[in-house]
Amino acid sequence: MKLTVTQSKNMNIFGLEIEATTFMSVWGAILSTVLAFLKIYEYWSNRFKIEVSPVFRSIPEIGNDININNLSSKPVLLEYIELYVINDGKEKCIWSPEDSLINVRIEPYDTKTFNFSEADYFGWNKKPVYIRLYFAGKKQITKALNT
Repeated sequence: MKLTVTQSKNMNIFGLEIEATTFMSVWGAILSTVLAFLKIYEYWSNRFKIEVSPVFRSIPEIGNDININNLSSKPVLLEYIELYVINDGKEKCIWSPEDSLINVRIEPYDTKTFNFSEADYFGWNKKPVYIRLYFAGKKQITKALNT
């Protein structure tokens, strides 16, 4: 049985003598690090992001609008909404869809507007109004609308 020893080949990169195996291992480490950062950025940019913006009006015939913006790259399913105020430390419901699910799909980078006029109109001058949103597969989101 005959063993032969081979010499590794050297490469000249930017005037430096580097072994081919060292170059390949450094190249692999750099490439995998860059790809890991790209994956983290992709995950971060695709996270669940919702923005709620109210438009309050003093005229019940026109009503108040609440815009729910989906800022993520995936559609979301809005199952339920509650509007409430806090009186003496207790929540008082202003509006809810009467024990039924809304099930509104909001497409990526799209807005869904809910109008509260006539019988659904609510005043907003006296106390802060809060909204609680329930999305499928997500924790509930509670936001103050007029603080």
